[in-house]
Amino acid sequence: MQIVKELLDNRASETSSRPSIHALDAICGGNFFALASSHTDLWKTGKKLIGPFMTPNAIKPRIPVVERESLQLLQDLVRSPENLCAHIFRFSLSSVTTIVYGERVTTHDSVYSTEFSGYLEHFLKAISPESAPVDLIPLLRYIPARFAPWKGVWKETGLRQRRIYSSFFEDAEREIKSGRRSGNFIETILNRQEELGLSRDLAVYLGGSMLDAGTESTSAIVQSLILCLAQYPDVMKKAQDEIDSYVGDGRLPVPGDIDGLPYVQAVVKEVHRFRTAAPTGLPHAPTHDLEYRGCIIPKGATIMVNVWAILHDPGQYCGSLSIFFTRNSIKILDHSELFECPDTFWPERYLLNPNGTRPGLEKDYTVRTSLHFGSGKRLCPGMHFSNTLMGIVAMRLLWAFNFSPENGSAKPHNTLDIIDGYTEGIAFAPKDLKCKIVPRSQEKIDIITEYYDNQNRKI
Repeated sequence: MQIVKELLDNRASETSSRPSIHALDAICGGNFFALASSHTDLWKTGKKLIGPFMTPNAIKPRIPVVERESLQLLQDLVRSPENLCAHIFRFSLSSVTTIVYGERVTTHDSVYSTEFSGYLEHFLKAISPESAPVDLIPLLRYIPARFAPWKGVWKETGLRQRRIYSSFFEDAEREIKSGRRSGNFIETILNRQEELGLSRDLAVYLGGSMLDAGTESTSAIVQSLILCLAQYPDVMKKAQDEIDSYVGDGRLPVPGDIDGLPYVQAVVKEVHRFRTAAPTGLPHAPTHDLEYRGCIIPKGATIMVNVWAILHDPGQYCGSLSIFFTRNSIKILDHSELFECPDTFWPERYLLNPNGTRPGLEKDYTVRTSLHFGSGKRLCPGMHFSNTLMGIVAMRLLWAFNFSPENGSAKPHNTLDIIDGYTEGIAFAPKDLKCKIVPRSQEKIDIITEYYDNQNRKI
């Protein structure tokens, strides 16, 4: 962790760029904000637009979006718990489309939900090294398309991507022109388009970048939350007791309740640590040749932060950061025991120490709880919204339901296996998550239904 702080946080101006990823450039035409190099107009313009839109104060008017979508998630799980993953994906997608485009996704089998899910599958296949390791073997870029099936995958993915991005954008644009405004991100873009000299293509892809970045990562971490609650019933019971004591049975938890629920906050933090949705984060690259601990890191070299290793430091070894060169690699090791029982889901660690690490560690070895959101100047701008969303949905799921393994008996905790139990994807998510979901009482079902009906009447 000390290396991450020294290299990526303290020298952020020198390590804030991104390496070139040829497949992504081929798909997006160089318009993907999250992986744009720091010297590009895309990065500079996107930061000016997205940063102010996602500050802690700016997201306050958007909290009702999460309230509405999380309430529908509860109602959906009451009606058809067997569609757990589909309901979570709809919740995640609709939360993002509402704040970005002002448009909800109301059912898990809607056209938008189905098309976007299919696009994500294509996107993963297209950027996977198994498709074609063009960044490791640059010669592959120049093979004619008829002999390079991966280029066909890139083309198809790019067409799907643009179709989805453009469809959402055009719908939002029509609503805005007709006078129906909701304060969404596309409004922000259009209001400043002329001032910033923003092309239509760039505007479309900025909205799409937020859609991609927010949807699957949110869905993944909510799935991991439910899996952990099902596998650790003592943790679930303790969190429910706290909610019952503070909120009671007569109403649904509201956003302001989270401040009075320290154990629930600890549960959310522990999910991010225990099964982070981004085990290696996104790659960094130096803006110029730089020296670090006697090594020269070339301009453009890929720097990967092994977030998983840091958050699961076993005490003997923590490979916290790797720097990849064209023909070799250097892995800088960090020897420090950060977490007690790192492979156990134990939220209490965050009650003993705000960052969850062992008490008494030197400052350079402590781990900030935002590590999974990135480092330096490339911290995810949506982290405040994500934290707010997770607090609300965690409170409400715990208030409403009991979760347990599908067969009704507790499974060994090692079923949370990172190889067989989790998917390979843009975000790290449980594979084919299934569990038994039981409402905690009929009274709670009635309250969910009442709130849901009242909400729909207002809409």
